[in-house]
Amino acid sequence: MSIFSPLRSRAHFSGALLAVILAACDNPPPAFREQMIPVVGGETYSGDATAAEKGSTDLDIQGDDHTAADRGEDGPGLPAVAAASWSFQATTLAPGSLALDVANGQIQQRFKMDNNVVSTRLDFNQVNRPVVTEAFRQGSEQEFKTESFAQSANASGLLDVLVVVDTSGSMKEEQGNLSTKLLPLLSYVKDSDWKIGVVTTDPNEGCLRGLIRKGDRNAEQLFASAVNAGIQGSGNERGILQAVNGLKGECNQNGSWLRTNSTVAVLVVTDEDNCSLKGQDCGSDPWAKADYLVNYLNTIRKVGVNARTYGLVWHPTVTQSACNTAFHPATIYADAITRTGGTWGSICDADYSSTLSAISYDLSVILKTQFALQYEPYARSLKVYVNNQLQSAGYKLTGNVLEFTSAPASGSAIRVEYEFTNEPPKNEFYLGNLADSSTLQVYLDGAPTTAFTYDKGARSIRFANAPMVYEIKAVYRKDGELKSDFQIGNNANASSIKVAVNGKPTTGFTYTAASGLVRMSAVPADAAAVSISFDQTLSPKLRYPIYAAADVRNQVRVYDATTTRSIPVSIDGDEVVFQSRDYRALRDILVVYPAAGLDALTIDLGRTVLEDSISIKGLKSGLCDGSLFTVAGSELNMRNCKFQANEGVLINFTYAAEHNSSFDLGSLDMDLSQYRWKVAVNGVETTIYTINDNHLGFPDLPMNAKVDVSLYKVTR
Repeated sequence: MSIFSPLRSRAHFSGALLAVILAACDNPPPAFREQMIPVVGGETYSGDATAAEKGSTDLDIQGDDHTAADRGEDGPGLPAVAAASWSFQATTLAPGSLALDVANGQIQQRFKMDNNVVSTRLDFNQVNRPVVTEAFRQGSEQEFKTESFAQSANASGLLDVLVVVDTSGSMKEEQGNLSTKLLPLLSYVKDSDWKIGVVTTDPNEGCLRGLIRKGDRNAEQLFASAVNAGIQGSGNERGILQAVNGLKGECNQNGSWLRTNSTVAVLVVTDEDNCSLKGQDCGSDPWAKADYLVNYLNTIRKVGVNARTYGLVWHPTVTQSACNTAFHPATIYADAITRTGGTWGSICDADYSSTLSAISYDLSVILKTQFALQYEPYARSLKVYVNNQLQSAGYKLTGNVLEFTSAPASGSAIRVEYEFTNEPPKNEFYLGNLADSSTLQVYLDGAPTTAFTYDKGARSIRFANAPMVYEIKAVYRKDGELKSDFQIGNNANASSIKVAVNGKPTTGFTYTAASGLVRMSAVPADAAAVSISFDQTLSPKLRYPIYAAADVRNQVRVYDATTTRSIPVSIDGDEVVFQSRDYRALRDILVVYPAAGLDALTIDLGRTVLEDSISIKGLKSGLCDGSLFTVAGSELNMRNCKFQANEGVLINFTYAAEHNSSFDLGSLDMDLSQYRWKVAVNGVETTIYTINDNHLGFPDLPMNAKVDVSLYKVTR
């Protein structure tokens, strides 16, 4: 490297050279800037959860896999998508431009110093996590069951009715009204196997006051005695609590009086609301709300199907003038009635017969259209026959209750075949991995469902009711592993950063200069394309190429093209090197040196030039036809161009700034015996290459060749 003193006076420029300078200022050639054609690289992962597919790129190539056979390229066909791919340009091309003073044999170069604020775009691919599928079987081995029923003219089957009677001081007349109405209550269900229990709204009076059964000789008298329960009970009527207590029968010697597979009805008879006005007298007790009763019914039957609540109450939809003997609207009882599909009548009616008959009819519809099975079937196994005819529609299964849309005709023979399990059905299934809940999909016998919750801590899928299906299948991606941080370096101007995910701009990110990381607030989805563009301030570029032949480089002079002041530089090979103090972004630079060659029209450009890229133009004579000049390596012969005396000549060309035959593949972490390489030069596949220490090498490559490399997983 040598340092020269620059010229210090404008007088050193010849007139022709100065004319070229001025012409270049009026119509300047493209400012010279060495341009690197970017290497395009990246990986796309799919299929099995190999290290490569998880985004790892740390491959340790061992042995001498330097030939096509060693690399397994005679294996089976390639899959459609590469596990990893790269593209390289063998030649880095750069534009060059200079002006020639034919008379004086001087050359000038003009270029601008690089702007050290560079616009950059980086593209990333989010990890593509493998999809995990887990299947579970419900219960133990399936057993087969056949049940038969005979449809009667009237409602038959098991019917258990609980009457909850208010015993507060205002209920004397209402109890008397009810006590004579057993027959209306049974009017449509008298042929059923009925049983009626009676309980009061006062917990101090026990959980069952009386129990009347079909076949009792004095049933009407027993019913009247049970519902005429007196008016000495608590003024804080707790009908919801007592309904549950009465159904449970925990204070009875023999426990609950309810029969397996019976239809259950709760009839509340009161002129007040539960726990007085809207439950306020029970505070935070669980039985202050209808939920306490509804939830319990749901544990013993199917609410709205074979378990309902009815009422003789002051319904909130009735005005006080229409029910002026009651104390408060029964808001909570009305909620229980609505949620269980029951009906109601007014406690203020002079005669309860019509209301009780309506309740009886509603119960008869349940009894005539519903048949309780001994076990809960697998829904897919269910076969229903009416008079030996298989039914394809007209019924539904809820738990163990088969319900017809329309009651089968009287005398019909009903046969039900199904599979079941003796093992209690499960409502919770444990996954083998921590699942990303946003990707979790659940299927019941192949049908998708959303009726589940995912407990991340337990790694379990949970259903409110155990699904009676053969198979529960969970499909998901493992939690974590997705990237939220993307490295862009610490030179980025924060205000200039723009991020797009799958082409859609987003502002949900932060940038930390110290680490150089862009962190996404919402983690991009699997295989998402993340594009980050930004401006970055780089270290000033102080080295620029010159086209002076080696034997004239000691005569190079450099100037500020705007002020013509000389700039001290050093010469290093074919580059001019500035001092950092002289750097100015986009500063206009002029370089002057003698033409090297046999004469002024045969010059050495000091670089290998692409012949078809050359453009030569005399400032007076115009373009020199391409057939009139030749180029051999770096030597340009323009003798046949008809330039005028003292004419300035502009020469533009493209040259090879760098030519490579070896390329760095980075590092990958995968078992290469399971992969095959595919290498193509200018679109033509070749096997004439080597791979050693993560470098791809060729004996030689054509100028400006494009190299494409792909790595495919081999399926054997």
